[in-house]
Amino acid sequence: MRDNRGSIHTGDVNNKFTLSPVILWLLLAAVAVFVVLAVLNSYLDLRPKPQAEQPDLLATPSLGMEFWQNDSLGQMSQKKWTDESIRFVDVTLSRQPFKIRFPTLKENQGLKINTSFNDSKFGTIEDEDIANRPPFCSGCSYAAYKHFNSHLTVGRMADYFADARVRNHSATQDEVYVSGIDSSDESIKLADSPNHLYLTCWLDDNLDGKFQVGEFEFVRLSFES
Repeated sequence: MRDNRGSIHTGDVNNKFTLSPVILWLLLAAVAVFVVLAVLNSYLDLRPKPQAEQPDLLATPSLGMEFWQNDSLGQMSQKKWTDESIRFVDVTLSRQPFKIRFPTLKENQGLKINTSFNDSKFGTIEDEDIANRPPFCSGCSYAAYKHFNSHLTVGRMADYFADARVRNHSATQDEVYVSGIDSSDESIKLADSPNHLYLTCWLDDNLDGKFQVGEFEFVRLSFES
């Protein structure tokens, strides 16, 4: 209808929207939860991050050997039996295959490793002429396969690593892959290995056939239970 001023009235329309108490409380609860989560997340970000255990050694001090497992460097530390004994390197590994890495071998060079189940002669060098007696004498080293069979040999022979028995890892390192142990009686997977293996390692750097300081390393492999 038209009034006296020429205006048209369509009537009053009241479009009011009212939140129910339940919906209002749900919205408030959601906001409160969001705030609590934001504060908690901020707190967690500010907390000191746990640091991964750092190894005492990155490589063995004499031969520069490294022990790798699942793309991680094994924990290595230097120890002594007694004040009189030679230091050895203790390496902690799980009972899984691992890799031994070492500086690239020179021409005519070979790394010899004698492995033992016990420590009766571990960490001792009677004299430099040990290189001419088992397990390191010429002809005493074990290299039955052209390519290493991935099993360390336990006993009176030393595994001989050279040529095709090692793999090139990088421009500065060679490596061997170890998945088990061979003794005179049986072949053992690392999952069933004893708690410790004792490795005497020799690299005749100057090719004079003698054990000399800086050419040998004693390594104890300690397998986690």
